[in-house]
Amino acid sequence: MRCTNPMARLKLGLCLMGTAAICGCSLDPPLAARGLRPWPDASSCAERGSAGSGPRSSESGGGGSAGDAAVPFVDAWQAAGAPAPSAHGQLIISELMSDPKQLSDARGEWFELYVASAGEGFNLRGCELGSRSHVIDADMMVESGDYITMARSAAPGFVPDYVYSGLTLSNSQGTLSLVCRGTLIDEVSYDRARGFQLGAGASLSLDPVYLDAHDNDRAGSWCQGMSEFNGDRGTPGRENSPCPPKQAG
Repeated sequence: MRCTNPMARLKLGLCLMGTAAICGCSLDPPLAARGLRPWPDASSCAERGSAGSGPRSSESGGGGSAGDAAVPFVDAWQAAGAPAPSAHGQLIISELMSDPKQLSDARGEWFELYVASAGEGFNLRGCELGSRSHVIDADMMVESGDYITMARSAAPGFVPDYVYSGLTLSNSQGTLSLVCRGTLIDEVSYDRARGFQLGAGASLSLDPVYLDAHDNDRAGSWCQGMSEFNGDRGTPGRENSPCPPKQAG
């Protein structure tokens, strides 16, 4: 088995242990009560290093049972010193669904974060969503290139990486932010009256050309999601579709 996870490589001694857990895999998937993405088995370990694969969490975030086992990889990553995000733009708000059509807002609202900082991994425990609307209360490991989905429910039409409470997304205007240890990592203030293309059943999707914490402040960098999922449109957990030329810029 080849160890591909960059955070594990920071601690060569851990990587030399040669376990599936250190390579970023686990034979014991965590429960999905909080929408945590299922873990692959050891046979797919090599594939995990080739693309963003979502966060690693040691807890079910309060929604699972007391017997939920911690993912072994978390201990390895913490030993390698995964820090909290500390600078603006290390993570970027890249997509949000404020007005789902197939589900109620309470079940179908979600947003996505992109880990833009090259070659770095972070632990999002303690980071704040909105104006302290929700504080992430579990170890949540993310790495460069990940598309992280956060949702109001565990079943918004896909399996989200994290389920939050206390935060709602307005259908016409609002501000969404990520703050970690007092540092604003990213913030988007969207407003239909300012040209943000909000629509029922379609996500507000950041054009991949403008995947930047400054460019995503502009209405012209966004368009409505176009790819279908669960009867709505958007690309939760993966790269956004490019905006049509007349909509972008």
